[in-house]
Amino acid sequence: MPTPQRYLTISQVDARRLALSRQHLAGPRPPADATSLRTVLRALRYVQLDPVNVVAPSHELVLWSRLGPRAGSLFSGLW
Repeated sequence: MPTPQRYLTISQVDARRLALSRQHLAGPRPPADATSLRTVLRALRYVQLDPVNVVAPSHELVLWSRLGPRAGSLFSGLW
């Protein structure tokens, strides 16, 4: 017999905080190094590689918003 599921009820404010923190968009910015890059990429699960760029390629903007200006060169160094 399956066990009954339990639901957690949280406020909208807590849900927003949880979503932002798990996406690495809140809290202190980690250093822009290879370890932090791997941590962010693992948390995001995937980053869309998009060759169209107005300001910069979208994957670099995603990482820049989480790790700062050096993130793009770190990501390019993975290839």
